[in-house]
Amino acid sequence: MRSLHDRTELPFTRLVAWLGIARATFYEWRDRYGTVHEHNAWIPRDHWLLPEAEQAILDFHTQHPLEGHQHWHVDIAHLNPCGTFYSMRSVLDRASRAILQWEVRESMKEVDVACILQRARELYPG
Repeated sequence: MRSLHDRTELPFTRLVAWLGIARATFYEWRDRYGTVHEHNAWIPRDHWLLPEAEQAILDFHTQHPLEGHQHWHVDIAHLNPCGTFYSMRSVLDRASRAILQWEVRESMKEVDVACILQRARELYPG
């Protein structure tokens, strides 16, 4: 934007309007330029978990080694490559966090989730 401004000597407000960017957004980007990118939410850090809490988790796992191995989770993520929306469905094992089955489809319907669960059951019958 700066090079365009320098070449044309047009005010930033006019250039921003022509590009269809909200003025507030442009100035927010400009103020953040050169800073480390931060996500919208807090990022978990290793030091957020106190040592005694970490030990309690490890003790529970030692005392209950099979807990969580029979639980699966369905995760649905939305993808938007080149302006086309897709949904990615995956079945995850709770204990190992391994992806047991996944697929990407253009629609997101209940039957699609049922299909992916059925495929996971067939692959991992136990």
